[in-house]
Amino acid sequence: MPKNLNSLNPAQQRPYVVQMRNRKHLTTDGKWVDRAEPSTHIPLEKYEFKGWE
Repeated sequence: MPKNLNSLNPAQQRPYVVQMRNRKHLTTDGKWVDRAEPSTHIPLEKYEFKGWE
């Protein structure tokens, strides 16, 4: 996603990735959660797609 400098979420103020599977969101620490939260906005430079588990 492109950055949004006006966002209140600091993770959205630079390019980021949100990965979803079966309506669950991947967090920065590799857990799948039901709801989007700041930790589900992974900075683009830290994101590494590893495929489906």
